Amino acid sequence: MRFTRRLCGIAGQTRPDDWAIFLNGHLIGRVLHYRLGPPGTERWNWSVQTYPGRGGSAPTLEEALANLKAAVLPLVVDGNLPMMGSRFGLFLSVESR
Repeated sequence: MRFTRRLCGIAGQTRPDDWAIFLNGHLIGRVLHYRLGPPGTERWNWSVQTYPGRGGSAPTLEEALANLKAAVLPLVVDGNLPMMGSRFGLFLSVESR
């Protein structure tokens, strides 16, 4: 399985610290940098669009990406990842293309 990232685009705008995360080409989550406190308290927040939802924060981008990957991999069963709405039958096939 291959994780990749691209700058997240919203309304045609991107920020250098806002990443869309993909698993085998499918959008599965987001990692972005928050600067909401005094200098030195910035965090990288991560979230995955799985069911049930998962997310957290880390002090660096690399740690946030590792945490996101660690949260997603155990959820993949038989090449499928339960996405938001999976209780209604929505599963994402993440087999290699």
